[in-house]
Amino acid sequence: MSATTTTPHTPWPTVKLGDVCEVVSVRGHQIKQNEIKPTGRYPVVSQSERKIEGYSDEPIAIKDVPLILFGDHTCCVKFIDFPFIVGADGTKLLRPNMMELNYFRYCLENARESLCDGKYRRHFSDLIEMEIPLPPLEVQREIVAKVEAGLKEADALAAHFKRLATLADETFKAKLDEIFSTLNAPTVKLGDVCKISAGGDAPKERMSKVKTDIFSIPIISNGVGNNAFYGYTDVAKISCPAVTIAARGTIGYAEYRDYAYFPIIRLLTAIPKDLSVLDTKYLYCYLQGKKYNVPIGAIPQLTAPELKNVTIPLPPLEVQREIVGKLAAVKARCDRLKAEAERGLKAAEALRKAVLAEAFEQ
Repeated sequence: MSATTTTPHTPWPTVKLGDVCEVVSVRGHQIKQNEIKPTGRYPVVSQSERKIEGYSDEPIAIKDVPLILFGDHTCCVKFIDFPFIVGADGTKLLRPNMMELNYFRYCLENARESLCDGKYRRHFSDLIEMEIPLPPLEVQREIVAKVEAGLKEADALAAHFKRLATLADETFKAKLDEIFSTLNAPTVKLGDVCKISAGGDAPKERMSKVKTDIFSIPIISNGVGNNAFYGYTDVAKISCPAVTIAARGTIGYAEYRDYAYFPIIRLLTAIPKDLSVLDTKYLYCYLQGKKYNVPIGAIPQLTAPELKNVTIPLPPLEVQREIVGKLAAVKARCDRLKAEAERGLKAAEALRKAVLAEAFEQ
């Protein structure tokens, strides 16, 4: 794919990005995060990777669209062609005044690759100083057409692998539901068969953000996967295999942990009182599919007393272990699918970056 005309040309002149766009004020068009609703008249857009954060009925929407959104902290770039309300600080709204709108948009998408370093900081001041090529309008439109053809291929590839990842998740969930919906066993309350505790504050005087010889015990917070790791300390609060359950944010997310750790920020831990009665991995399997009715409040939270009242089917230990084995086999197959999907998504993202880089190569 070539990003310029088929005939040779001298390099296009460059301009500072900030000299060819207007920064549209968000004053009077912004609401707080806790004011965002699941439904409403106007979409709420912020600098997160999500297209829409939620909705609001407030009569403060920006209606002079389309616009390009740039996330000052996240470097997210969005094309917005519908009336919307701004939902977070750090949201920059831009309108080009010397170039075709989508050409400007793809310039920004390409620029973010060299601009954003993964650190949580402000990037807009650097963005507006960046030099971008400024070919004639007809050439801009030609470049946009070629970019969009390439991105269409990348997006189709990404959509395929997203469906594959979704299929893996749905397959495992279906097996989980099938096993526990047909399981004929007496039920008990978790509090009767488990020791349940909640994490407290991080040990700020005895911790490190990286693992060291002294600070080697993981500090675990509410979160999914690696996002749950907060840092490291030198003393474990939990030293035996256990199941953690997110009490805030990703409420109900369960994880089996067979290593010593230090739970914080109300992260719940469940440990079987008697391993001859309840297998820890069986407990984890059951809690993976559990949904919780959490009261709506300023900060929704699953509490230890609420978790203690949750019931769990309790078949004989050999049946528990049989269930664990069945689910482990299904999960292994699903994990292979998800690994394939992850590789495919990385390939799709690499293709997207290559399309943009070639289009703006001088």
